[in-house]
Amino acid sequence: MELFPGKCTAWHWHDHFEVGIVKSGVLELYTQRGSVRIYPGQGYFLNSKTLHMNKAAQPEGCVCLHAQLFARELLAGTGLISRRYVVPVENCTGLEMLLLDERDDRAGEVIAELNSAFAAAESDTSGHELLVCAHLSLAWCKLFHLMEPVIRNEHGFSRENTARAKQMLSFIHENYQQQITISEIASAAMICERECFRCFSETLDTTPMKYLNRYRIATACRLLAETTDSISGIAEKCGFSNSSYFGKIFRNMIGCSPCEYRRNIS
Repeated sequence: MELFPGKCTAWHWHDHFEVGIVKSGVLELYTQRGSVRIYPGQGYFLNSKTLHMNKAAQPEGCVCLHAQLFARELLAGTGLISRRYVVPVENCTGLEMLLLDERDDRAGEVIAELNSAFAAAESDTSGHELLVCAHLSLAWCKLFHLMEPVIRNEHGFSRENTARAKQMLSFIHENYQQQITISEIASAAMICERECFRCFSETLDTTPMKYLNRYRIATACRLLAETTDSISGIAEKCGFSNSSYFGKIFRNMIGCSPCEYRRNIS
């Protein structure tokens, strides 16, 4: 996976667990609790259903990382192991993300197992799937010991606010090409506009319109890099009413014009 300059993922979530190791560049990983920088050789664990966003920390550089999504069934299926070692992690709202620093001995052991899992996946030899499962299971065993203190002393976010934020983000992701209003965004979660602003502030530390523009600009970056569409055409596809306003917002967020961005990427 690569993250290009000026480009970031949208806020999103998934039902699976996620682990990753940064191979080059510096990754900024954002969750509801804030952000953390992850340097080459370091890794991370993301809990299932965690709202998060990835971003290249250095505007002039790229980030390359190995990342793996996996379901709880890969570890335990059902039964005692699941109840003791998987469900407590899933249910811990205070455990969104765990940074894995290779300088810490226990975290280093997790990283070593993850690297072995990635290597097995890339080998494509007979039985490599079993090796991936084995290394992920060993990594989880070591991860669980690191996570136990957080699980025992959980202080999580409001599940209601998180659920509302996900509903409103889904609405934005599905309708960003249209001219949408705060009222429409709030209606997606069946709340008033004031509650909408409060939810975005407490959950994502931003406003609804700032997030909408950020999502539109991230989409524009992808179109500039991957298509030959005109600037005006991209502006329209991303929900901007005119090219000049698109150019102004783009420069404020990315630091250059859309034309300069496309030239730099190519």
